[in-house]
Amino acid sequence: MRKLIAASLFVLPTLMHAQQSPVRAEAPKMMAAAAAVAPKVSTFTGIIAPKRITDIDRAVFVGLTSSQPVVAKFNVDAQGVPQNIVVEGTNEAAAAKITDAVSKLRYQAGKLNGQSYEFPMILKFDLR
Repeated sequence: MRKLIAASLFVLPTLMHAQQSPVRAEAPKMMAAAAAVAPKVSTFTGIIAPKRITDIDRAVFVGLTSSQPVVAKFNVDAQGVPQNIVVEGTNEAAAAKITDAVSKLRYQAGKLNGQSYEFPMILKFDLR
């Protein structure tokens, strides 16, 4: 028992000195310095597809016929405007009318990781 008390009296001043040591104050500074050097980690927040906020004028399709489905392929840019419109499956006159109608559509821009981004879109029309 005497040895235990003697050992604790010997160790006690060392432990008290360690509690008052300025090393504890330096630890947050060292951690902040390490964080400044470390590469930034980006978190994937997901993909949100563009949402159509206007509709196509259905009068455009009056008189248009096609034996196969008509497909309009385009990109919705970061402002929600269709770009690079390509119409497949119909004649040139009908394709021009559909291209004009699609170009008037407006979308809420799609997002990738919280940033507006250009997204490819496809619209299918059945003109039978």
